[in-house]
Amino acid sequence: MKLSACIITDNNPKVLNAIESTYSSVDEIILVNTNGDFTHDISKLDKVKLFHFEWTKNFSEARNYSISKATGDYILIIDSDEVMTAEIKYIDGLKDIYLLQIFNAETPYWNARVFKNN
Repeated sequence: MKLSACIITDNNPKVLNAIESTYSSVDEIILVNTNGDFTHDISKLDKVKLFHFEWTKNFSEARNYSISKATGDYILIIDSDEVMTAEIKYIDGLKDIYLLQIFNAETPYWNARVFKNN
């Protein structure tokens, strides 16, 4: 099963940590920047597909735009200031949604972050 990560950023430098934490688990990373030019070097990260979305003050629109670009069977949603705590090694495809443990501001929590792309 192909897994796509979708990350929305406003050119936040912490996005590089989010990318790094997902890189070995996913087949592609859809990175949507909402704040002008993207200034971080991701040229050596061949899984990252960078898109620009003009900020409309509506996070759902930006998130839906990122999801529309994903080609994986499943989508992983992670914020630009979050990191995953472990690698995703296998998705059995039996469920529509899977839980992940995410760290945000050093605080771990479980959340439904992987879902079928349909």
